[in-house]
Amino acid sequence: MKKLILITAMLGVLHLPTLAFANDGDGLPPTLMEKAISKLPSDKAEQFRDALQSAHEENAPLYDQAKQLHTQIHDILAADNFDRDAFNAKNQELRQVHDKIRTNLDDAFGAAVSDLSTSERQTLLTALEHQEHKVHKAVKNAG
Repeated sequence: MKKLILITAMLGVLHLPTLAFANDGDGLPPTLMEKAISKLPSDKAEQFRDALQSAHEENAPLYDQAKQLHTQIHDILAADNFDRDAFNAKNQELRQVHDKIRTNLDDAFGAAVSDLSTSERQTLLTALEHQEHKVHKAVKNAG
């Protein structure tokens, strides 16, 4: 049972990079990316948000596919007879979906950054590094 919980938790961690970009305005605290984007001039920040939002919209079917794969992996893990080949195959599919999601987000990020001045890119970079440092510190203190 501990193994099942650990594997399920590890699969959940795969979503974290993508979640760093997500912010659907539903009252949740701003994401790390949103906090960094907010340091840009308002017109540039809005363009940046629009670029990332477009990537999220493009990724919507991939998010659904990843969710389905997670469900299938869960079912494989919970089955009476564990099928290692099926587990590995579904994990490979999931990695490919995550790679597509990441590529789309990276492309959108690159396009958005290309519209920033050197000074604005430095502002964004500094803000992202600051947010990353805060996360690492919180994780270290929690562990």
